[in-house]
Amino acid sequence: MKKYLILTLAVVIQLALGAGYAWSTFVPALKQSCGLTTAQTQTIFGLSSLVLTLLIFAGGRIQDRFGPRLPAIIGGILYGFGYILAGYSGGSYPALLISIGFFDAVGVGLCYLCPIACSVKWFPRHKSLVTGIAVAGYGGSAILVSSIGEYFLAQQVDVLTIFKYMGFCFLIVITIASMFLQNPPLENNGVPVNAGIRTADLFRDRNFWGLVCGMMEGKKVILLSLISTSAVCLLAPFAVKDEMTFYIFATLAGFNYGACLVLYAAEIAHQYGTDQMGTIYSTLFLSNGIAGFLAPPVAGKIYDATGSYTPAFLIFGSLSFICIFLFYFIYQGDR
Repeated sequence: MKKYLILTLAVVIQLALGAGYAWSTFVPALKQSCGLTTAQTQTIFGLSSLVLTLLIFAGGRIQDRFGPRLPAIIGGILYGFGYILAGYSGGSYPALLISIGFFDAVGVGLCYLCPIACSVKWFPRHKSLVTGIAVAGYGGSAILVSSIGEYFLAQQVDVLTIFKYMGFCFLIVITIASMFLQNPPLENNGVPVNAGIRTADLFRDRNFWGLVCGMMEGKKVILLSLISTSAVCLLAPFAVKDEMTFYIFATLAGFNYGACLVLYAAEIAHQYGTDQMGTIYSTLFLSNGIAGFLAPPVAGKIYDATGSYTPAFLIFGSLSFICIFLFYFIYQGDR
């Protein structure tokens, strides 16, 4: 029963951590009531993406060394504190940049891998399924938080007050849930395939670079996700004509991105073993963070210069198309 409790709590933690994906819900209110510009709101989100990625890199190593409980609790405290600080910021751009762009991101980075890696270790025969269940909470958070945020905003609740509510809620939920995280006894965890692998060794590993080519976006399924990502980016500028087609393509884009989070985590556990999952996945995730940090401002500048996002879609779609072949020829799968 303990492993099912841990998996449930992992989903709960991820539901809280994914609130950053609902950022766009609060942008209009921040612009209206706090006087922030579009560029400032994008900068907050971009900084958060970069810091989050760097801290996932550190958090993965911390949880591999000390277990999932300690970094998850510390991350939960910082995450909740970030939103609380934002609530008392008075709408100041520098304060919001520090509280949400930095403290929130540090909290997510420290905590994110802990419930995922812990859950996978308790279910070694169902790595992909368990990873998918845990990550579903992270993606589903955007829907939950957006809905709650829109409700409070419709009730004329100030956006900064909403941040306070979120902060106290996240602080309580994540820290309490994290206290129950623990790795299974060693005999239940299986024999690691690559125990003690160093980060420097990863950069000489052909399979790792194959996964990086895919991450900038089971091998056949990853290829399908890359093909789908490329198709969505290349076709969206020409196929999206109304609200219905917009939602269809937005759903497909979200599906592709969510598939990446699940597939690569499961493939790493399969190729390298669960003992080193935090270290290897956090290193791989750096490529995702770089893309998340660079793409929004690049797309924004393209729009400012051309009045259209079409060139950005074509550029990113072409990169995804190239990655299909890079991944296919570099990654060898089972060794």
